[in-house]
Amino acid sequence: MREKVQPEVSIIIPTRDEASVIAWTLQHLQAARGFAEIIVSDGRSTDGTLAIAGPLADRVVTLPAGEGEDTIAAARNRGAAAAEGKILLFLDADVTTPDPQQFIRTMTDSFTLWPNLVGVTAFLRVLPDRATFADRFFSDLINWLFLFVNGVGSGCAAGEVQAVRSEAFRAVGGFNPALVAGEDFDLFRRIARLGRTRTLRTLVAYHTGRRVHVVGWLRLLLLWAWNAAAIIFLKR
Repeated sequence: MREKVQPEVSIIIPTRDEASVIAWTLQHLQAARGFAEIIVSDGRSTDGTLAIAGPLADRVVTLPAGEGEDTIAAARNRGAAAAEGKILLFLDADVTTPDPQQFIRTMTDSFTLWPNLVGVTAFLRVLPDRATFADRFFSDLINWLFLFVNGVGSGCAAGEVQAVRSEAFRAVGGFNPALVAGEDFDLFRRIARLGRTRTLRTLVAYHTGRRVHVVGWLRLLLLWAWNAAAIIFLKR
């Protein structure tokens, strides 16, 4: 009987009614299967997400019957509980990279190079064929802000792309499931107390921009600032 090999990386994607994008995301990630496992953590989708994800993921976990509404933090924790990788790579359902193999190889090499590294994030941009001038401007502004904050040791990353050592993730109790928003910033802030976090300029990931194109950059930035302030000063 062939011995099961533990994957080095677990890619965890939270979903809820993501049928419009999940096939695109998972198909891009197929090149990473073998040295990374793909886990979809679903919060009771009703639009066919599960049927699409089943053949394209290594594992699909769902919100147990009888439990109430899910937060994205709880969904990510549920996926992490099923993960076997030493590195947990959290991606949103509309995020991908041009070369998943190279992306993960660069990411894992960084954890090997810096033993005290506990968390990594990437430069995040809107897909070039959908990006507006505002998308490019504000995306790079945020990327450089995260680069600076991680560089001074505070810890900061958006939930679209977060890679964390599994031992550090479990040491801090994972994402705070009580947080409806800001759980991504909160996680990196807490794991930064255990070691270093970094934004790697050599890692670039793309998303569809669907949220910001509905909400608008100024409103979204104000929401992020409020969420960060609430976590830092109000602990919620």
